[in-house]
Amino acid sequence: MARRKIKKQAEPKNKGETIKITKRWRVFIVIGAIVAFLALFVAYNYYSANFEYLGLNFSKVRFGKLIFYHAEIPLFNQAGEIASYYNLYIRNDPRELRDVPIIGEIKLKSKVIMASDELKCEDNGIAGGELGGVIGLWAKVIQGTVNKTLAQEKDINYVTCDSSEQVYLDSSVLIFKPGNVTSIEQKAKDCYEVSVRDCEVMRAVERFILGLYAHSKGLEI
Repeated sequence: MARRKIKKQAEPKNKGETIKITKRWRVFIVIGAIVAFLALFVAYNYYSANFEYLGLNFSKVRFGKLIFYHAEIPLFNQAGEIASYYNLYIRNDPRELRDVPIIGEIKLKSKVIMASDELKCEDNGIAGGELGGVIGLWAKVIQGTVNKTLAQEKDINYVTCDSSEQVYLDSSVLIFKPGNVTSIEQKAKDCYEVSVRDCEVMRAVERFILGLYAHSKGLEI
């Protein structure tokens, strides 16, 4: 029986052109994917570096190796109009400070007595300068101590939140002390204790600043 010859199918004349088109589309797809990835990367970085919190527009900025979170806080005159802006720079993302509880309402008088002699931390000076810069916008900041003997020897203000021992009619008191949990608590009408765990003094101070601003605007924090 004769074998049937199988005809070899002729290759299309435009095979080479088809291969070229396929490769070209692959290049386009790869380039498109790269462009889309870069666009998403840029958008993610932009929106993660710029956000709104407590009605303030924060932006993530870098100074050398240090990262700060910047916001402009409006300052009002007696007529209720915006007179200027205070440039706030904090080291911690304000959204990540929510785990620092604030118990009570932060409302300061025009004179603030601040004591931190029980707290021995490396960042005390930086934190104190940051807090003093904010409070000093409308209040006079005075050094105090929780050590009664030292207060008598150095002739400085002795502070305590025990209302039975001392009452401050014209001042607010702010006491920093070591604690098991970093927290802010209003212990008396015009007296606040800031407990600091493991020298998290920067987190405590920056949370206090945000709480002070939020409460002045009637905002939840």
